[in-house]
Amino acid sequence: LVSLLWSPAWALSGLILSANYWPAYNDNNPAGGSNYQGQNSEQAAAGKTAWQSRAPWYCTPGPSTMVCHLTQALMDQDIQMAQAGGVTNFAFYWTGAQAGGVNFQYSAAYQQAWDLYQSSAENTRVQWTLNLRIPFFGASPFSDTAQWHANVDQLVAYMGQSTYQKMGANRPMLYVFYVATDVTSWFAGSTANVKTATDYIRSQAIVAGLGNPYIVFQGIGAGATAATTLTTLGGDA
Repeated sequence: LVSLLWSPAWALSGLILSANYWPAYNDNNPAGGSNYQGQNSEQAAAGKTAWQSRAPWYCTPGPSTMVCHLTQALMDQDIQMAQAGGVTNFAFYWTGAQAGGVNFQYSAAYQQAWDLYQSSAENTRVQWTLNLRIPFFGASPFSDTAQWHANVDQLVAYMGQSTYQKMGANRPMLYVFYVATDVTSWFAGSTANVKTATDYIRSQAIVAGLGNPYIVFQGIGAGATAATTLTTLGGDA
C-alpha cells in the first residue's frame, strides 16, 4: 500500500499525498462492459509468486492469476485504511467514456472502482483526483472544437465535486500522463494545441467558480528538457 510509505505525522505539515488508484487487477466486468487490453495480463503477472505482494490487499492467489473482486464493502474499507495511513486522495486512473464521444481505453472494471468510490458513504474521508491521458481533453480531429470543449466541460464538472481534491486557493488537482503519440492522434500533432486545451481547462474551472487548476504532467522526463516541455504543454509541475 502506498500509505505505508508515508507517516500520518506528516499530515501536520499540510502535505497532500495522492495514492494512484490502479484497479487493473480487478475482475469486475459488468454486463456489456469490456476489459482494458492489458488487464488480464496484469492479473496473470500479479499471480506470479514474485509479484503477489504488489496486488491489492483484498486479492487472493488463484491457479495462474490473482483473484481480485472489488465490492462496495471492500472499497469502503480501502478508504478507511487509506485515511488511517495518511493518504489525502485517490488519483483514479481514468478510462471512462467522456462527453463528445471520447472512448479511449475504456474499461468497465477500471471505472467500477471509481463508481464504488462515488457511491461510498466513506468517501469524505479521502478525496479523489483524475489521473488521465491527454486524449480525454482532446479530439480526433482536434479541429472538432465542440467535442474537446465538451470533454473539458465534463472534467471541470468532476472538479466541482465536494470530494474532489483542491489545494491552495480552491485549485483542483489534475494529473495528466503524457504520451507523445497521443499528440499526433488527438491534437493534430501540435503541442501548442495541448496548451490550448489546458488553458481552456483553466478558464472553464474559473468560470465554474473554482480556482486555477494545478496540473501535473507525468512522463515528460527530467531536467531542463522536462521544464521546457512542461511550459509548452501549459502544466504547473
